[in-house]
Amino acid sequence: MALESEAQVYRTHLMDMLGVNDVNEGKFVVIKGDAISPPFETYEEALEAAYARHGLGPFLIKRIERNESVLYFSRDLR
Repeated sequence: MALESEAQVYRTHLMDMLGVNDVNEGKFVVIKGDAISPPFETYEEALEAAYARHGLGPFLIKRIERNESVLYFSRDLR
């Protein structure tokens, strides 16, 4: 699966990324391999930094959340 290792890095380091008193909750990080960027205030800032550093190659931008939101999607399978 694409970006599986980056997703695991996120899960492993989540508590560190949250910071003291969850100061970084709601911010965004860029993860490429084992490297984690400093937190960005917005998704757009994280995306711009990711393109500047990694080009079009695969990278993960993830919102730092103690309790991850679950989204449900359904569609007609006809």
